[in-house]
Parts: sequence; structure tokens; C-alpha cells
Amino acid sequence: MQEVKKKLFLLLFLSVFSASQAQTWNILHPVVRPQDEMNLFDIQFINAQTGFTAGWDNYGTSILQKTANGGASWKIDSVPSSYMFSVNFQDSLHGYLGGYDFGCSCGYIKKTVNGGNSWTDTHLPETFGLYKVIMLDSLNGFACGYDGMIFKTTDGWKTYDSTKTGSTSLVFRVMTFANKDTAYAIGGPNFEIMDTILRSVDGGNTWRRIQGYGNSFSIAGAYFLNGKTGFIAGSNGYDVIMKTTDAGKTWVQKFSTHISTKLISAIYFPNPKTGYAGASDGNIYKSTDSGETWATDNSPATTYINALYMANDSIGYAASENDTVIKRGSVPSGIKVVENANACLSVYPNPASDITYISFSLINPSETGTANLYLYDADGKILRSWNNGISAITNTIDLNTKELPSGVYFVKLQAGNRVVTQKIVVSH
Repeated sequence: MQEVKKKLFLLLFLSVFSASQAQTWNILHPVVRPQDEMNLFDIQFINAQTGFTAGWDNYGTSILQKTANGGASWKIDSVPSSYMFSVNFQDSLHGYLGGYDFGCSCGYIKKTVNGGNSWTDTHLPETFGLYKVIMLDSLNGFACGYDGMIFKTTDGWKTYDSTKTGSTSLVFRVMTFANKDTAYAIGGPNFEIMDTILRSVDGGNTWRRIQGYGNSFSIAGAYFLNGKTGFIAGSNGYDVIMKTTDAGKTWVQKFSTHISTKLISAIYFPNPKTGYAGASDGNIYKSTDSGETWATDNSPATTYINALYMANDSIGYAASENDTVIKRGSVPSGIKVVENANACLSVYPNPASDITYISFSLINPSETGTANLYLYDADGKILRSWNNGISAITNTIDLNTKELPSGVYFVKLQAGNRVVTQKIVVSH
């Protein structure tokens, strides 16, 4: 009878655990800052394992986060008195950041040649701030931002020139290159409203307006497969994805959920057939037919998706508000999440020998007095409990595993009406 109970218990817990792995996307948690302090604005991966996020905290400090193991752990670099909007790395050593510097009230670009251990600065007093930095190679690149400015460098930002946009007032927040000659920039009257599309066919030296929507359509993301075929995403009163096959002369709507309170906020195509789009409510949508049709792709996020980056057609990452990074594909050992973004639980290292760290977060503050944590053995016996009510939104508990025999254990977090379970393997 005892053996039957043991098997039933294992089946129950493993079924919950397997359900988490069935999710297409999973939250990579913990990230290095408390969830209520960070806003992630950009994300880039140079391969499936190594990537970066850019953003800032509530104290006016820019934060660059780096992972070299697919999100299992993150290294943090901070840049005081600034906002960081863009990150662009050529490889694991050479990278660029773009944003706004409080000291000069102007745009800045930071360059590293040693993976972020040190940075050199270029300030651009011609503009209030920069929203996007794109490097075509190690020397040639572009940056866009306020005051109708799109800048170009041919020497890795030692020097730069302004290009001809025909505007002194547009705020450019989105820029994408279809190839080395053809590029598109999206701007508008302010940060919130991006309603104008510019196109360059001479490598970004001059730009011509090809579409202006006024207040009828606000564009949040754009991606071009080639010089003629591309996509814009945003809101025209409802969340929407539109496609062009004639270099932006005409656009055809391809997707909308017809919800007036949301917008499509990011879009990315790892290949001409497969595309992904993120929304302001945390949802992610996928297309497998060159953007003709879209379907929900099972995202656990609940906050605004600011940026998407796909390493290939099945592995990718998304960055959103509240310091949330989600990953599509296999999740590193120790970073397993079930349920949704309102209760995150991770154990690292896992397998464990001497010690492991149980980290969890609750986005809803009302749950802090009701959340409880339990440690079970494989027979379902409670070995330890932290059931006096969790007192903080973000928590990390040290668990001494030296005294535990080698085997399988389970940590269960109860938060309101949610139950989150994580398997721990102890191996001495």
C-alpha cells in the first residue's frame, strides 16, 4: 500500500511538473533584479545561449544583463544616471548600447570590446536621446532617436554624421534594415505615437517618407524580410499586424484579436516563413506561412512585451516590463516555471549537493500574507515548511541539502489559488 501511495504521489507531482514543460514559452527566473524594480526595453542574443537585455530601474540607473547559458544565470552591469533603450552585440566581446544621459540631457552610445568589462562613451548632443542602435558590422552602424535624427558611423562611433530625414521633430523609436542598402525607420510626434514610415535605398544616407497614418495607427514594431516584403505591428484602434509586398506602398492587415485595449508591440522573423509577435498583454503569436495567418503561442507573461529575439525558428527570447524574460525552447536546469507569471519558482543549482537556493516571486502584493512553501520527499511527507506567510514579493531561501539523502524531492509554493511545484534532485 505504501508503494502505491508513493507512485501516486510521484505521478501527481510529475504531471504538474510535465505540464510546465509543455508550455511553449517559460519564464526565466530569477533575473538579477527584483521584479518590481526593472523595466526591460531591448533584448538580443548572438546565439541560442548568449544574450543581453537592456533597461533601467526605478532609481534612474541603466541595467545591462548578460547570460552565457541560455538564461540559467545572469551577470549585471549598471550605468548610473541614464536610461538604456538599445543593445546590439556583434559577438560575445564587441557590443554597443544606446540611450539617454541625465548629465548632458543628450543621447549616448557606449562601446565595449571586452564583453562589457569596460566601456567607451560617445555623447550625441544633437539629440535628446537614442532609442535604437543597429550595427551592420563592427564599424558601420546607425542610431535613431529624438529631433528627427538618424545618425550613421563608419568607424565604430569614434565619429558620426547625421543623415537626411527631412524632419527636425519626429521621434524615431523603430529602425530595421532589410539589407545593406534598404532600411526603414518608424517615427512620430512623441514616444507613444509612431505613425510615420521612412525608407532609405542608399544605405541609410537619405530617407524618404512613404507612409503617414496620423492618429489612426500607432506602430510599435517592424520587421522586413527583404527590400519589398515586411511587417508593421501596433494598434489602429485594435491590436494589428500588417504586411507589405511592395516596399511599403500598400499594407494589408493580416492579424488582429479586435481587442481595443491592447497592441502588438514587437515582431521578429527568424526566417522568411516563421514569425513571432508579442503583445502589450504578454501574449505571443506565431506564424508559419510568412505572416499570412497567426496563432497563439502559449506565453506565460502578463506584461508588455517590449522586444523579441529568435535564435532560430523554435528557440527565442522576449523581454517585457517588470524584469521578465521568457524563453521559447528548452529551459536550463533549475529554471522551471509552472502556472503563470504571477508566481515564479526556481531552484538553483539543481541537481544539488551541499546547498541549493529556492527563489520565488509574487507579483500580487496581496498574496504575501497567504503564500506558503513546503519541501516534500518522494513519499509525499512534508520535511520542512515555511508557512508563517511570505513577507516579501521576492524571496530567496537557502536550503542545506547536506543532510538530505540522495534522491528526488519537491518544493511546492502555494500563492493564493495557485500551486507551483519544482522538482529537486539531491546527489552526493
